[in-house]
Amino acid sequence: MGRQTPVVAVALAMLVALTGCAISFDVDPMTGSEVVTPTPSATPTPPVVDEDRPYDPNDPTTWTDRQLVAQTIFECVPVSNIAHASRSVRKGIGGVVFLGGDAPPNL
Repeated sequence: MGRQTPVVAVALAMLVALTGCAISFDVDPMTGSEVVTPTPSATPTPPVVDEDRPYDPNDPTTWTDRQLVAQTIFECVPVSNIAHASRSVRKGIGGVVFLGGDAPPNL
């Protein structure tokens, strides 16, 4: 009884290998229809940036997509490099995490 399990497993593995059981990405498994892969255009259209749009730092509905994405990013900065953290915040990064020991004494 104990030898049957490994023999069945090997036989099943050989059956799968010999029948060419594979996943086809040419047919949608849910609908059975052919999957059409879009081809990129020769000249991509640049993103639309409206620089004349009014900007209110307290109203996220006036922010550009770039400003909104920047708010989701944070950076880890050593406590000894406060200047780098200040530059990141001025550029619009969402947050800063200070790592390390003691802050410099001149703060």
